[in-house]
Amino acid sequence: MMKDDLLENFISKLKKFFADENISIHQIYKNRFISEISDTHITCISNYNTFNVAPSLTIIVKKNDELHLVIVNIQKNNLSLKNIGEFNIFCRVTQPIYAFLITYGSYSSEIIPILSNPFILNKLLTYKTGNFVMMSIDIENNTINKESILPYNNRGVLHEKLS
Repeated sequence: MMKDDLLENFISKLKKFFADENISIHQIYKNRFISEISDTHITCISNYNTFNVAPSLTIIVKKNDELHLVIVNIQKNNLSLKNIGEFNIFCRVTQPIYAFLITYGSYSSEIIPILSNPFILNKLLTYKTGNFVMMSIDIENNTINKESILPYNNRGVLHEKLS
């Protein structure tokens, strides 16, 4: 499956999720530096022009009459500690309303012990305004592996809303 197909598959899951959360999508950008987006909607987001990061998906959404960012990074390979650290920095810079780090692989063996420690996991996934979500999607049947959703406390709800 090509990367564009993976993006489109996850976008369809997000559309359902946003509809359930009463969030409307204004625009979706694929693999673009946020600072280089020239759109009237993004100018409403404070300091957008300083966000020199390029997530797989940058989505401008409207919730409660306010515009917000949603960022998604999608990896076809196993997630490593480097991927998690980079995405944490993306989140700290952009302060998205939602953030998802997706793998169509699995979690690399180097990070399994780290992810099993709730204190370290919380530090890795937390940014100022929230936590980002990590999950694995089965590339064969496009289903979310419920047991892969982190943080644990979001597992049931997110699996139900994104499946």
